[in-house]
Amino acid sequence: MSEIVAQFRLEDVNRAPAFFDTKKLDHFNGTYIRALSTEEYLRRSEPWLGDAAPWPAERTRPDVLAALAPVVQEKVRTLGDIGRYVDWLFLEDPPTDPESWSKAMGAPAAPAVLDDAIATFAEVDWTAEATHAAALELAERHGMRLGKAQAPIRVAITGRTVGPPLFESMVLVDRHEVLRRLRAARDRLEPLPTS
Repeated sequence: MSEIVAQFRLEDVNRAPAFFDTKKLDHFNGTYIRALSTEEYLRRSEPWLGDAAPWPAERTRPDVLAALAPVVQEKVRTLGDIGRYVDWLFLEDPPTDPESWSKAMGAPAAPAVLDDAIATFAEVDWTAEATHAAALELAERHGMRLGKAQAPIRVAITGRTVGPPLFESMVLVDRHEVLRRLRAARDRLEPLPTS
């Protein structure tokens, strides 16, 4: 408040009607959220992680939230945004986002990428580094950049094209659950043509 008072100048006031810029407000809010400590960010996000969360309270895992909080905190603009970045971790199935599904799974290579991801992630060490390295190799096998190759994988696991870093997040979930989601997404796609 003291900064506002110090910078206020009456000669800068004009007759035009006030304009409320929600984008600028979101930007400022996000800046302040990123300035919070991780512990304070989690404490302030509690209302959106409790009864208002889109998943059953008993499925919430505080250890997983604490592990992802620093990266989620960098992406959100409001405290209420946390739910859409972490809900997939606590829901029985990933949320359904038709636009994300269409964008990622509409690619001709999506079925082959999912088949390869299922085989690859069944065998790889279950660490962020190992899954990332395996995904890089998968992308190379399909002649794709990592971002394109991981899109169907991300949507199969998280339900969305945007979220926290995939590999750091993915290993916080049981390997069997990740494979189940990959298989479920693959089953929704048309079968690969046989030659």
